[in-house]
Amino acid sequence: MASRIDELEKAREAMRDDISYLQSQSMRNNLMFTSVPEDNASRERDAGSDGA
Repeated sequence: MASRIDELEKAREAMRDDISYLQSQSMRNNLMFTSVPEDNASRERDAGSDGA
C-alpha cells in the first residue's frame, strides 16, 4: 500500500512539473509588448541590405 502511495505521489509531482513547464511555454509564446517605441529606421536598413 505504501509503495502505491509513493508511486502516485511521484506521478503527481511529475504532472505538476509538466503543467508548470507548459504554462511557462504558453506565457512565453504569448508575450505582448505595449508602449515600446518601434525602431523603423533599423528595419528599413535591414530590408535594404542585400547581404553583401
